[in-house]
Amino acid sequence: MLNTLRTYFKEGKKYNALEIHEVDGQRHFFLLRLEKKQGELVVLQKEALSSLDQASKNLDKKAPLFLIVNTAAVLTKMVGTSGKSQMDTIVMQAFPNLDLNNFYYQVSQATTKPIVALCKKEALDTLLGELRESGIVVSDIGLGMAALEHVTPYLERNAITCNSQRLQLDEGHIIAMGQAENQEVEALNINGLNLPSTHLNAFGAVLGHMGHVAPLTNFTDLTQQLQSQFKNARIFHMGLRMALGFFVVLLLANFLTYDHYREKVSEMGTLLNASNSQKEEVARLTEMVKRKEERLQTLSASSNSRSTQILDRLALTVPTSVLLGSVQYQPLIKKVMEKKPVLTLERTLLVTGTSRDMDDFSLWVENLENEDWVQTVETLDYDYLTKEVSQFTLEIEFYATGQEK
Repeated sequence: MLNTLRTYFKEGKKYNALEIHEVDGQRHFFLLRLEKKQGELVVLQKEALSSLDQASKNLDKKAPLFLIVNTAAVLTKMVGTSGKSQMDTIVMQAFPNLDLNNFYYQVSQATTKPIVALCKKEALDTLLGELRESGIVVSDIGLGMAALEHVTPYLERNAITCNSQRLQLDEGHIIAMGQAENQEVEALNINGLNLPSTHLNAFGAVLGHMGHVAPLTNFTDLTQQLQSQFKNARIFHMGLRMALGFFVVLLLANFLTYDHYREKVSEMGTLLNASNSQKEEVARLTEMVKRKEERLQTLSASSNSRSTQILDRLALTVPTSVLLGSVQYQPLIKKVMEKKPVLTLERTLLVTGTSRDMDDFSLWVENLENEDWVQTVETLDYDYLTKEVSQFTLEIEFYATGQEK
């Protein structure tokens, strides 16, 4: 599991393979894109392109690219001997009297009929420069027909035409090769995978990589450098994407958390406002009750027994010709108003009524003034309603308890 995860981070599950083939000075680009699904390779795209720009546009830049250089700068030759000779020895057999320090080379089928592909370092470096300028990042390199050794064991035929090369096969090995008379494209079926013969070399490069077969080359340092650059770039981009994803998730979680608590705070604020409103209402009602209690206390400041005594003594003095209309004990000075204290005329009676005899009324007022509980009597109003009946209003001020005459 850990190895699978490490491989995914380094290269992913998709692969690009691009063979650059040259015929009569004209370059052809055979692009193959594959994906590994459930342990099997699936073809995503196979294209025959005419320019490097087209190849660049069709490549998956996030997947590794296996470059097969099969141009006029690459010389391919089969060595007639077999065995386990040293790689340099095989190359010298194929191309004697060469200064190998100036060439890149690759050997395939080393134990049967070795095939040597050789290219000047300057030519390959120039091609890699062109690819970099086109935005193409190479992760591995193969020369000539070397990658075919990984796929020929799966071909159930004795001969095949592959990009201007006619190859003779025996038990899965190439035993002879030469120029094809025509450029006929053959349809191949490799374990259920349908491929044109033009893309067989590119497919072999991916197959060799997945089989972890180390190629016999003298440019291992170059390929390791290219692989390292690609893997570092991929890991950087993967890490960057993961970091961005992490921060996006973190910001989203932070936003959701903030939104959740903002709603809670809003609800609490609403409840607090409602609570404050309720407190204000309770305070208002408390104040109202307090004022009413003050009024009640004011109105009941005098004892009931005292008021009853005064009213009884007043009733005893009323003559038969006088009819009382109302008697107010400690009447209000002003109309009761909100948030204002209740003011009353203390030790005062306000008496209204009618009289049928003015002499009796005058005598009654005079007698009231002589009562020991009365301090003063003042006639506030006296009007005739008819010739025989008049109405009056008296204000009688009485002594406090213990102050009678």
